[in-house]
Amino acid sequence: MINEMKVNNDVERKEIDIDDFVKRLIQIFHNYKVMFIYYGGSLAYNTFTKGRSDIDLEVFIDGIPYPYKSDLSDIDLFVYPKEYITKRFDMDDEELNSYRKSFADVYLGLPDTLVYLNDEYKEDYLKYKDFDFKKIIPDFLREFINYYGFCLEGTNLLGKKFYHIIRMRGQLENYLKTGVYSFEVPDKYKEELLDFKINFQNEDKNKY
Repeated sequence: MINEMKVNNDVERKEIDIDDFVKRLIQIFHNYKVMFIYYGGSLAYNTFTKGRSDIDLEVFIDGIPYPYKSDLSDIDLFVYPKEYITKRFDMDDEELNSYRKSFADVYLGLPDTLVYLNDEYKEDYLKYKDFDFKKIIPDFLREFINYYGFCLEGTNLLGKKFYHIIRMRGQLENYLKTGVYSFEVPDKYKEELLDFKINFQNEDKNKY
């Protein structure tokens, strides 16, 4: 079952008519300037599973007043103003909730996950892409724990999102072993997270 559900992230990205989508997005935000766009979520973390995963895009736009979440054609958009080139990594920023902060590392998929770059903002993009994530790992993990701890309150059932805890365990184990923080996880964690993501509704999987 798991092998049947696995999807090569590169293949899945190619199946999306992203060029047409970007044109539509730029048209929608014609009063502003779209700086750059990249894949977030499972297409960045290399955990995409057919029929279980959403398509997420992280979008930076010059001129909008605040970050927000929206959707367009079944694609989730996580939109950020220009100033969040640096503020995106500020774990004390009160405008971002713990949910947003828990996925601050998703930019590490760049440049492979980049789908659009306005050349006018190339320096801003490079500044963002080259941020040293090691500087904020302790604060990032604090927010990650806060978010999933909050999600656990009042329930003993684990939703699909809790596969990220398995992913994070694997990433941290790899980080402690290699000294490099990345999305690489040992095979045992990759198999476990995919199993949970696919079968999270099973009674044996969704209790803690």
